[in-house]
Amino acid sequence: MIERSDGCFDRIIFKGASLQEAISDLENHFKVSFSVGDNLSYSTCQISGTYEKQSLTSILDEWSALLNLKYEIDGNRVIISDLKCT
Repeated sequence: MIERSDGCFDRIIFKGASLQEAISDLENHFKVSFSVGDNLSYSTCQISGTYEKQSLTSILDEWSALLNLKYEIDGNRVIISDLKCT
């Protein structure tokens, strides 16, 4: 869920969201597309957290620590090459 007030304050909130839902929200918010490796299973991954005025890189860095996620940003494309949901 993304909250906006005054058109400039952004808060992104995930409460037990599936990684797929969270990725979709980030795609819409940051105007990027995600590519997840074909051999990666992320259907059981869940994300919870509140991000206030954070960059895409900052959010993905946190996800990297939580999910052992490896990513690379190429222009407006985010490529996820590894992750481990627990």
